[in-house]
Amino acid sequence: MGESIMKKYILVLCMTIIPLTAEEIFSFVGVNTAYKSIRLTEAYQKADTSEMTFGFTLGMQALRWRTNVSLEHGSDYTSFGFNADYILLDSMFGTPKIRPYLGINTGYMTYDDNRLEDTDGLYFGGNAGLILYANDMVDIDIGYRYDKISQLEGFDTMQSVILSVHYFY
Repeated sequence: MGESIMKKYILVLCMTIIPLTAEEIFSFVGVNTAYKSIRLTEAYQKADTSEMTFGFTLGMQALRWRTNVSLEHGSDYTSFGFNADYILLDSMFGTPKIRPYLGINTGYMTYDDNRLEDTDGLYFGGNAGLILYANDMVDIDIGYRYDKISQLEGFDTMQSVILSVHYFY
């Protein structure tokens, strides 16, 4: 019985991966800026805080999927994260110039504040946005991200509005 289930899992995995390998994959690098609003728990005696961050992105994009890693830094905030986005409704627009997406993300962040015992933690959440193609080599990404922060006492959630420019190579 266990061997039969294992064969089914391997078959489903192959059926999922094989179509992705048939797609053309484009690599990209990018820069971004974000406005982050961080919600604190009531135990942390400070009003909610916000950060303006700047960062770098390295990723790969196929017809329907996009993945990337990013490094962001602000005055008190630094993070290293991973995103996976699924591009939606591409055929409805009739042109690849505007492409909406939904995605998931996770990462590791540090927040410098001398009142905190723990200054680093994990975050995870979802994101949505629009990819606007300037030409064949450059796109502009306007997105929103909502994250839950864990392992960082005093911090609850983080919301971000992000503007990115990517160069395909």
